[in-house]
Amino acid sequence: AADGAAAATAVADPPARRLEGRSRMALGGATEPQRREAPEAAAAAEAAACRDAFRAYYSQQRLWSAEEWPTVERAFAQPLPLTVRAVLSAATHPDATAALRAIYGDELLEVGWLPGAYRLRL
Repeated sequence: AADGAAAATAVADPPARRLEGRSRMALGGATEPQRREAPEAAAAAEAAACRDAFRAYYSQQRLWSAEEWPTVERAFAQPLPLTVRAVLSAATHPDATAALRAIYGDELLEVGWLPGAYRLRL
């Protein structure tokens, strides 16, 4: 009976109340008035806050040594290629693939390790 009462209480309590006392990640950055008054400076502050949060998160994971981190960070900053995937199980897969080839021609490159996936060389 006690377990049922606890479950009923958890369901009845609003989410905000259940989260009382827990810390939340705050990226910081600009306030709304700052965004209106100086949008470029606000965007730069928010980008810096996001970079700092990203660095902190991945540093805590200890996936790379401190010496490797600058190389990893530069790799993360590179843009990813535009990719598309036509669902193999769809009856329209051949038509979708043909349409992509008609539109992009030689710029549509197959992704070898994922059937039905293509990368656009733009």
